[in-house]
Amino acid sequence: LLNSLLIQKEKDDFKYALETESLDACNKFILEYPESEHLQTIKDKIVDIEYQQVCKSDMVPSYRTFLQKYPSNKYEQEVKGILKRKEDDFYKRYINIKIASVSRTRLNEYKSMYPDGRYTKQVNEKLRRLDDVDAYQIASSSNTKSVWEQYLSLFPKGAHAAKARTKINELNEIERCRNNSLSNGS
Repeated sequence: LLNSLLIQKEKDDFKYALETESLDACNKFILEYPESEHLQTIKDKIVDIEYQQVCKSDMVPSYRTFLQKYPSNKYEQEVKGILKRKEDDFYKRYINIKIASVSRTRLNEYKSMYPDGRYTKQVNEKLRRLDDVDAYQIASSSNTKSVWEQYLSLFPKGAHAAKARTKINELNEIERCRNNSLSNGS
């Protein structure tokens, strides 16, 4: 009688876990019945529930965590497809645009969301171009030889490298002329 009651309780708990679609109920079932014949069904149900939660959140980190937690599951290809579409959309919307419109924040966001992303090379190139622009603006505003030389050391093939060399030559010429004087002190 006790054995049949335990079997019935396991069936009832199994049914409850499936019907409620509760992670707590499923995890409780696994803890209480580690040798159950229904164990794999409950584990599959957990994957289903977590997949639904991930889809509801629709966030890249959630999809990544799901794939890390369940590397081989029935949703693996679907999740990878979703991540690929999200990465493509992000790239088209925020990165594959004119450099003047690109946000450094969005570029860094891409790098954190897609550390092994397919567009990492393009993102790094855009970041480098933004750094080039920033360094050029700093050099232009200070207009000193040392800052122009620093710009050239950082960006020897930068978008403004030729102008930097010209500026350095001009500043050298100005400095050379300042040191010239006539014998009468003029």
